[in-house]
Parts: sequence; structure tokens; C-alpha cells
Amino acid sequence: MKIKIGFWILYKLLTDSILKMRDVAYFELIDDYSDYHKNRDNLRSRLERAEIISAWIEPGSKIADLGCGSGTIAEYLRNNNITSDMRCYDLATKNLDDVKSKGFKTEAIDLENEKNEILNEDFDYILLLDVIEHLINPHKVLIKFARMARKGLIVSIPNSGYLPFRMQLLRGIFPRQSFTHLHFWTYKDFLIFCDKLNIEIVDFKHEKYERGILPGFFYKYFKNMTCQHLYFLLRPKNKIP
Repeated sequence: MKIKIGFWILYKLLTDSILKMRDVAYFELIDDYSDYHKNRDNLRSRLERAEIISAWIEPGSKIADLGCGSGTIAEYLRNNNITSDMRCYDLATKNLDDVKSKGFKTEAIDLENEKNEILNEDFDYILLLDVIEHLINPHKVLIKFARMARKGLIVSIPNSGYLPFRMQLLRGIFPRQSFTHLHFWTYKDFLIFCDKLNIEIVDFKHEKYERGILPGFFYKYFKNMTCQHLYFLLRPKNKIP
């Protein structure tokens, strides 16, 4: 058993780290927000993201997707009858026009502008998927929308404690999760972060993994190293369910 675990760890270290070393260049030196999605959007990963968070959402829920990007997640939730009332928000770019053309109600917003009145109606769930790591003051945004969501705020972030990222650091290269990221959390970091903000983590999920005893064991007990992407269902600690 110990030999098998050792070989599995070695396999993950070699394969994932070699693949990740391809991303060490600054491949996102961009001038326009629309270009960010052209460079970064991966349909398969976004569909997986939508499938993972959909397990938390009751059919018929009213949802606000903040930082909707290309609208892939909104389309998945609508097409699978998870929501009949989906609102999409993002910066004013051509991407938002494209989302509107898909039949969604859209609005241009700047989450960092505290003078803006954002979301002047109630929503069951508010989504911040791969958004807060781009913000200057993510704590203010989390507190605000955790209070506003009736049933929960759903957040996803990359895990800076992911083992291949650690291997990159050992090689003297800071992990290029994205050139546009301003904040970095590990799984443990985010637990502490939410506790300081008086926000409760109602549930946690991670990306899908290859089936088997060893992957299941590591994803369960060593998620701070094994999980590449983290998903949280949040609400204020003093909020009545």
C-alpha cells in the first residue's frame, strides 16, 4: 500500500508539474478585458464548474452571476432547468453584449465601485466564480453579497496550495495561475479568511478527479495540496437559514 501511494504521488508530481511548467510565460499581457476571456476561457472547465455548483441550487432559484464572462455557466444552469430567472453582470464589454444576445438580462457593473448600487432586487443565490482573486478588496465584496443572497453566496477560487504550484516555487518560478490575479488563497487560507469576515462555509466541493481509492483518499484528507480548484457555499454566520 505504501509503495502504491509513493508511486501515485511521484506520478502526480512529475506529470502535473511538467504540464504546469508550460504556463510559466506571461501569456496574458493583455490590453482589453475581452481578450482575457479569449485567452483563458476553457469550455470544458467552465461546464464542469457549472455542474459542480448546480448541486447546491434548487430548481427554480433566482440567480445573479457576477462576473459572468462568456455566459457559459448561465447557459448551463438555464438549459438544465436549474433556473428560470438568471441575471448576468460584468464589466461593460463586447462579452456582455454576447451574453445578452443569448437571451439573458444583463447589466454592466464594477464590483469595486462602492458608489454603485448593485443588485437592487433579491436573489436566492449569487455567484462569484473565479472573480474575487481579481479584486482589490475581495473582503468587502464577500461580506456585501453574502448578506444579500437569500440562500447562499457561491464562490470559486484557484487553490494556491496545489502541489504542482508548490513544485514551481521550488524551481524558483512563481505559479502563473493568471497574470491578472491580485490575491492568492490556499484551502486553509480561505477558511481563515472567511472566519475573520464572520462568514460561514456551509459546504465545500472540489473539481472532479480520476476515480480510485488513492485519489479519493488524497482529495479527502490532503485537499490543501491535491485540489486545484475550490468551491464554497457561503453565508453570514449570524444569518438564519
